[in-house]
Amino acid sequence: MSETESKDARGSARTPSVQARWYESHSLAGVLALIPLFVIAVTGSISLFHEELQPWTRPELRRPAAEGTPSADAALAGVLPEIPEDVQRINLRYPSEYAPLLRMDWRAEGDEDSTRRAFDPATGQRLGEPSSKLSSVLFRWHFLAPLPQGLLLAGLISLFWLALTISGVYLHRKKLLAQFRLSGWRKRRGRALQSWMHTLAATITLPFHLLYGVTGALFGSLLFLGPMILYLVFGGDQEAMEALVEGAQPPKQELAEETLDALPSLDPFVADAEARFVGMHASFVSLVEPYDEAARLSVFVMDAGDARGNVVYDLHRGMEPVHLVPPDLDNPVLDIVTPVIELHFAQLGGYPVRFLYLVLGVMLAVLIYAGARMWVMRQRTVAPRAAAACERLFDGFGFGLLPAIGVFAWANRLLPADLGARAQVEENVFHAVWVLVGLAVLVRGTGPATRRAMAMAAAVLLATVPLLDGLLHGMWPWSPSAWH
Repeated sequence: MSETESKDARGSARTPSVQARWYESHSLAGVLALIPLFVIAVTGSISLFHEELQPWTRPELRRPAAEGTPSADAALAGVLPEIPEDVQRINLRYPSEYAPLLRMDWRAEGDEDSTRRAFDPATGQRLGEPSSKLSSVLFRWHFLAPLPQGLLLAGLISLFWLALTISGVYLHRKKLLAQFRLSGWRKRRGRALQSWMHTLAATITLPFHLLYGVTGALFGSLLFLGPMILYLVFGGDQEAMEALVEGAQPPKQELAEETLDALPSLDPFVADAEARFVGMHASFVSLVEPYDEAARLSVFVMDAGDARGNVVYDLHRGMEPVHLVPPDLDNPVLDIVTPVIELHFAQLGGYPVRFLYLVLGVMLAVLIYAGARMWVMRQRTVAPRAAAACERLFDGFGFGLLPAIGVFAWANRLLPADLGARAQVEENVFHAVWVLVGLAVLVRGTGPATRRAMAMAAAVLLATVPLLDGLLHGMWPWSPSAWH
């Protein structure tokens, strides 16, 4: 072999193969998205039952469903002295299956957050603040909403997820089916066991990854992708696109800038909207600039099959609608968005599909954990400090989420019912425990014993919550009241 050929051979030996480059890209993308992806997977699996968790965590929601449509006027009369004249919007939400309350919120000019109130739908009596935000806090964490620009970050993480799925399929394309051969799995140890767990879980849940990667990225980047989708639907016909958007909206509201002193009765408008859509009931009412002479009232109705429509009125100018959207309105935008929402939130097929999503979500968490362990074990020989830092960060602020959720559930049961700002205290306990666990692992280090202790703590805390119900309230798991 000549000297030139020898140098070429040595150079090609040092050049990473395509497979190696894919592997490095896969590993790097996984490390960057590791902790937020684990948080999204865990909280998303729990949030599949977000609505069912509402009455489970909030005793005030454990009440019979209201008969008929509650009076909006009765609820509004009790809070009118609190609503400023410069209020921009007032919203009323009618009782639903898992939130049998009449809820109201409003926002005035300059307010950062809305003011919220809840009422007994049968009597119109005002209720206290929510006793718990457990389900809503976990639901918000699924979208990383508590973080700055969290929704966009969640969308970016979803894109990483999609990239991980594609690169993982390429890396293991020759042995996807071989992962199902269970013979000899007991002999696997260390990195080999983690690799097998990671690849097996990824193979079983592959369609799930593609589905959530695409839909999650769509939700997170909707501000950027929305106009693109609309454009593609109409093949670049800008006028057709604008016609659809304008046709689905009421005529533009031109404010009269003449302030009125009182609001008319809302109940007749609600009754008129329900009469126009036979078999439907009011679900949501919105008043825009309610004290302006040109105020708008929108009444949204729905039926048991989740078909929706809405009627828009000039609030101070009579009962004749200015805009009506029937439930069968042909809207290509909704034809795209609605299936995406139903797929992402498992709103198809009832409980069997949701439990399937739950199993797949747990498998995703296992996949992420195994991937983290693989990367750490691989980097210990080449970058021990980076490996140790990554391991502590993931175990503390990723895996540490599990015992924090267990403490969250216990706080929901043990905090006094009459405690002021109870829901906020409960949320603060959850976040404090999560941060403290993360900092403790970051400072003291981690290992198999630490991970086992955190997993066992989470399992024991969550498993004993029904026992707390029995001891404190006499609601044992086998009693009918526990499932009310």
